[in-house]
This record gives sequence, structure tokens and C-alpha cells, in this order.
Amino acid sequence: MKFKFNYFVIIILFSLIVLKVLYFNILFSPISNGNDWIKLYNNYNLNLNFTYFKVDSESVEFSSYKPIFYSVFLIPTIKISFEFVIYLQIILSSLTSYIMYQVVKKIYNSKTGLIFVFLFLFFPLNFYSNLVLNEITIFLFLFSIYLYLLQEFINNKYNIYKIFIYSLTVSLLFLTRSEFILIYLNTLFFLFIYKRINFKNILISILIFILFCSPLILRNIAGNKSYFLSSDNIGINLWQSWNVSKPTSIENKNSIQIDGKSDLLSDSGKIKIENIENNLNWEFEVNKIYFDETIKKFKNDKLEFIKVYFSKIFSLYFWFGNYDFSKMNHFLVILSWLFVIFNFFVFLGTKKNDVVRFQNKIFEKLIIFIIGIYTLILPIYSFLPFTKLIIFPLVCILASENIFQFYKKKLND
Repeated sequence: MKFKFNYFVIIILFSLIVLKVLYFNILFSPISNGNDWIKLYNNYNLNLNFTYFKVDSESVEFSSYKPIFYSVFLIPTIKISFEFVIYLQIILSSLTSYIMYQVVKKIYNSKTGLIFVFLFLFFPLNFYSNLVLNEITIFLFLFSIYLYLLQEFINNKYNIYKIFIYSLTVSLLFLTRSEFILIYLNTLFFLFIYKRINFKNILISILIFILFCSPLILRNIAGNKSYFLSSDNIGINLWQSWNVSKPTSIENKNSIQIDGKSDLLSDSGKIKIENIENNLNWEFEVNKIYFDETIKKFKNDKLEFIKVYFSKIFSLYFWFGNYDFSKMNHFLVILSWLFVIFNFFVFLGTKKNDVVRFQNKIFEKLIIFIIGIYTLILPIYSFLPFTKLIIFPLVCILASENIFQFYKKKLND
């Protein structure tokens, strides 16, 4: 991937790195030991097991509580220092912005790319996300590489080397957020329909993906024969998302204790957890209990589930309704987000005829396609503040082009 350097963008990115480092060291509050990733890391140091749960003061033997790739990232880096992890995340965020600048510049032009950089870098939620332990920074970095390679495929500029890098990137994205496998498979289908990748290369990509994910697959089969590709706790995640009828899941999430029980869980569920033997299947059995409780609640109150599902979609596209994180509804977050989302919807409205035509604006179609998939699947899972950032770069690409076209029209008038 040969990038043509734009020195102005590089100066902006470097300046922001310095600004974030200063902000983190001078104004940012130290991280609490209650952070999930800190707990996982402390347990790893004690037991060489990246687990959140303990039974009778002993860590469970097998855990997939959190996506594995960020855990692997933390093991060597946080040993140096917590600050070192944050500095790496800040650098990765700037690299993400630069790669995305190249993507937008190739689709449109450098001015639209520059608009994207400003929107993406100075969005408050994105600025803040680099300064805490969270997998979203690594996800966005990998996602920017993924989008760059997709653009190469659409322009018929791919070869076996790029397919290999693409498949490796997809594997790491899946190991960072397990729902990404749906994006990957649907994107391959999209590229095949538009004759941007043939069946042979699809098979090669899937085989490479399986090869890179095989350690996880073998680990999960060895640890629990019912887990094949899951990299996090599906049952617990769904319960966290749906037990209390709110778009957020903080009340559910904070109620889960290190022994696997929750004050919000039914008495029968607590008893079942107490009776589970601490072996390789412990976490899987706990997940089954939480999953069954979620299904039971869904059957008893389908309308409430539908209401919360659509309120999560609203929170994804607008502001957080009925939300536990009051700072995420800060006027700077809301206004900057609404500005971007307004321009995104204006782009859809003004370019709808071009987008509908089969061979026109294929990359824009793909962006809208991926946004649509995420719109359907993200509300199913726990909805936390940084969830917005998953679709933010996609929305920002189309919003940037609309802003550029608006000012271009104004200058010509």
C-alpha cells in the first residue's frame, strides 16, 4: 500500500498526538481498578488465565469473557505501563485517520479527505476513546485497513498478496469483535455480485481466515465443544443487553459478580450457577443460564424488547435516550454527531439516484450496505457509548463528501 504523503494532514495528526498526550497526563483521571480490562489483566498475572470470573477464589479454567485480540495486545504492553498502552492507542488512532484520509481521497479528492480528518479526529467520543482501555481503537485501526483493501478490490487492483493481507485483517477484526464475521461474509457476497472478486479468491480468503482463527477454534473446541467461533460470552452479553429495559446495559453489566451470579438474576438461575462444577465447561454453563433467562424474558414481554431495540437504533443515529452515561449526551457530543449524521442523510437524499444504479458508486453502496448490517445487529448486543464509533467512520465518509459539495456549490454561486 503506497501512500502519497500529504504534509498538512501529517502535521495535524502529529499535533493531535501531542495534544492527547498532554491532556492525558495533565487532566485525565487515573483509571479505576474496577475496569474490566484491569481485572482481566490482574487475573492473568495471578493465574496466567485471562478470565473475569472466579469460583471459590479460584479462576475458572476456561474463559472467553472478552474478545481475545485486545487481551493479547494488553499482555505485553501493559507490563511496560498503563501509560504506554494509552500512548500506543493514541498513535493507532492517528494512523487510522491517515489511512482513512487516503481512502476518502481516492474515492473523492484530497479536500473531502481533509474534511473527513477534521470530523473524525475532533469528534469528542473518538477523542476520548483513545484515553481508556477499550478495544474500539484497535478495531477502528484494523477497520481502516479493511476499507482501504475493499477499495482496491472494487477498483480491480487486488492480487494474492492483498487477499492475504485482507484475510489477515478480517481475522484480527473478528478476534476483536466477533460480530464482524457477518460483515465479512456479507461483504464477500457483495463483491461477488458486483464481479469484484471471483469464487476462487473467495475460497482462498475464507481458508486464510480459518487458518488464522484456527488457534481460537481449537482452543474453544478443547475448552468447550459447543464453542466453535464465538470469541465472547453470547448468553451473558444478550442478558446484559436485555434484562433491564433500557438502551444501555450498565445496570445489568455492573450487577454481574466475579462468581458469575447477579442480583438481577432469578433465584433459580443463581442456584443453578452455584451448582456448576468449576471445570472447562463452567463459563459455557453460566452462559446457557443467562441465555435461557433472556429468552424467557423475551417470550413474556416481546413488545418491550421491540421498543428497546428501536430505541437503541435511535441512540445509534441520534442521541442516547434513557441512558446511564450522562456525559455521552454532552452538547458537544450531540451537536457534532448530529452535524455529521445530518450531512450523511442529505448525501443519501441527493445521491439516491446514483446509488440505486447498479454500476454507479459501488464503494458508496458498500458503505451503506455495511452501515445497514450494523444497524440491524448492534442493537442486539450490549449498547455502550463507544458503539457509535463502529459506524462513525462510514457515516463520516459520505458526510464529508456532502459538506465538500455544499461549499463547492456555494463558492460557484
